[in-house]
Amino acid sequence: MNKQRLEALAEGIFAIVMTLLVIEIKVPEIHHTVTNAELGEAVRQLTPLFLSYMLSFTVLATLWRAHVFMISYYAKKIDTHIVNFNIIFFIFVALLPFSAHLLGEYHYTQFAIIFYGINISLLSLILYGLRTYMRLSHNIDEDKFYTSDRKYTRIRILLPLLSTLLAIPLSFWNTNISLVMYTFVVLFNFFPGGITFIERIYQKIIIRK
Repeated sequence: MNKQRLEALAEGIFAIVMTLLVIEIKVPEIHHTVTNAELGEAVRQLTPLFLSYMLSFTVLATLWRAHVFMISYYAKKIDTHIVNFNIIFFIFVALLPFSAHLLGEYHYTQFAIIFYGINISLLSLILYGLRTYMRLSHNIDEDKFYTSDRKYTRIRILLPLLSTLLAIPLSFWNTNISLVMYTFVVLFNFFPGGITFIERIYQKIIIRK
């Protein structure tokens, strides 16, 4: 298997999907001479779509960073199982523009929140499955990295999953809280010191059990 071709496919898919996220946001069509106030109000009504776009772009960026680490730096070579994991992963990456647009248009509905959450959950679970296979496999001749690098990759993969595991059940109570969970947990990955903070919690809660 040619690792460079898989890397090229991954870069192309991520680039296209990230672009499609914003293409789904249409410029308001007003069929008369529009005033500044009218145009501003029309754009303001697109706020949920813009927020969904930014959230989804951040999710993809988080998963892309983890994917690059595993495929481009961790594995010296790949096998058929890694390719199959990636194909399934790309299926749900390509689905994200639809899920994001659905969430932006119908953010007040439980269905849109759950659909979006399932999409993100599947992405995280598949990528975590890929990481687990690569860690246990004897076929990829992996590079050795510091323990902290592997921990950061695990956290970046599991953070989106954590947000959905909290947001989906919360949607039965209040959809706005679910939206806050999606946003806060994913964006926390980009806050200075956010990964280190979560790692400390992980060590206290999980490792010490």
